[in-house]
Amino acid sequence: LHVDRGWPRRRTRISSYARVGAREHASPMPPTQQEAEAAIRTLIEYMGDDPNREGLKSSPRRSAKALRFLTAGYEVDVEALASQALFSVGESSDEELEEDHAANGAAASGAAANGTSSDGVAANGTSAENGTPGVSSVVPVPRPMQGSGLVEVSGIEIYSLCEHHLLPFFGTCRIAYLPSRKVVGLSKLARVANAFARRLQIQERLTQQIAESLWKVLQPRGIRVVLECTHMCMSMRGVQQPRAVTATRTELGWLPPEPGAYNRGWEQVGCPCGARH
Repeated sequence: LHVDRGWPRRRTRISSYARVGAREHASPMPPTQQEAEAAIRTLIEYMGDDPNREGLKSSPRRSAKALRFLTAGYEVDVEALASQALFSVGESSDEELEEDHAANGAAASGAAANGTSSDGVAANGTSAENGTPGVSSVVPVPRPMQGSGLVEVSGIEIYSLCEHHLLPFFGTCRIAYLPSRKVVGLSKLARVANAFARRLQIQERLTQQIAESLWKVLQPRGIRVVLECTHMCMSMRGVQQPRAVTATRTELGWLPPEPGAYNRGWEQVGCPCGARH
């Protein structure tokens, strides 16, 4: 899935916001390894040190190599990567769901005509079938798809470079999706996240790219991606807030709400009414 990573490296022109970070059009004169090392030597001199002293002699070469590693995600075909481990979990699931929804709709209509709720409970709280409190009559229930439960992987560690200051930001990624017909190997979720992280990024776009890429490959009923990161550009410079953590979230399609998500949100920002929820 990786193209030749030897120098000279191909540069690109970005054609749209949605494709930021993807190398589409090669420029005619890319820099060489030697030119990259020379640029780093210049930066060392700019910072006021001597690139020829013992501790810095090999730093340009090491730094160029490290930058190649930290931006290796440019050379990964993310869609092909995720498609390597797709597995079917159901064949005629859509038709089955439509039948079940139709059956439930008919049951609900009949219950309304008889003065009962859709679960067979009458207005006085008793069962329409036997008159006992809280006991439901037999009502068709949607058949769960094979492997249709929520899939969630949390604690995925990511490391990226802020495109504004070329300083690191790092943290954890949580990915959850509700399968339709296919699931993907769990390790591929982490690999997709890291492929996008190993680029010059902003956290907001990184979150969106992970979600949109998996949405395209998996075609799930819903997907949620949450990133919580610490940014060195905020911790060691500027406002110097080392404890600040940035959380970003992208949701596509439909997913069941996270338990306690509403309460956690108000706890973090503070409810205007001043009450605890």
